Amino acid sequence: MSIYVLDELSIPPGRLQDVRSLIDEVYRPGAEARGLHLEQVCITPPIPLIDEPTTMVLWWSLEEFWSVKRKATADPQVAAFWRDVDDVVVSRSRRFLSPLDET
Repeated sequence: MSIYVLDELSIPPGRLQDVRSLIDEVYRPGAEARGLHLEQVCITPPIPLIDEPTTMVLWWSLEEFWSVKRKATADPQVAAFWRDVDDVVVSRSRRFLSPLDET
């Protein structure tokens, strides 16, 4: 069964690049080593506004759910990264998805 991770980060005006840099430089290398693969990064609204938060949506695929979960739980850098992100974002959520046809 295919499993995907959908992260949604609500980012205040002017901080979009800060969060993107944190993801690319701090989180992504370790995430890929744990078995997550970043498929797509999108924003909504499609053009960042100067007076409203922008939502960044990260679409990850993963090889083996429990292996990725276990490795993330055991890595203190993962928790540290999310604490750093929480200092910047308005809110964040994470959902796990699978195609309906595969359930």
